[in-house]
Amino acid sequence: MNALRIDFGPRARRRQRPWAWLLLAVAAASSVWLLLPLPPLWRQQQQLQAAHQDAVAQRAAVQAAVQDAAVPAAQREALAQAAARLHAPWPQLLAGIESAVDAQVVLLGLEPDAQARVVRIQAQARDMPALLAYLGRLAQVPGLAGVRLESHQILAQHPQRPVDGSIVARWQAAP
Repeated sequence: MNALRIDFGPRARRRQRPWAWLLLAVAAASSVWLLLPLPPLWRQQQQLQAAHQDAVAQRAAVQAAVQDAAVPAAQREALAQAAARLHAPWPQLLAGIESAVDAQVVLLGLEPDAQARVVRIQAQARDMPALLAYLGRLAQVPGLAGVRLESHQILAQHPQRPVDGSIVARWQAAP
């Protein structure tokens, strides 16, 4: 049996358009560009680490030179105290003190002493139980120890008779 061939008519020859070739070339170039490797980031990281180590070494050398220089002991002590004040855990300390405040207590003042690692808190509460509750919440704040009520005063001339209190607490070094 012979195969039967049916011709449905001549095939239309497609006209090739130049913009199609241009689009194909742009697509090929962009795909090649996307497949190119990025600059090795590990080299940049190594360069940054080396620069950081150099800066740390220079800082240590400067500190050693300053300590070896003819700096009077009084100035060295003042610098050490200033550094201790700057390195105190201020954000954690203030956040802990503020977290203990509720609607019945208002902070009036805060007097830190970085050298003695003590903070004096002036607060006003609606009544004495509210002030004592605030005192208890302060005792639970991480980093504070030895929280105690130093003095209190009931404001009798005020119609609601609030209580002003002076609270003293020590803060502990960060772990």
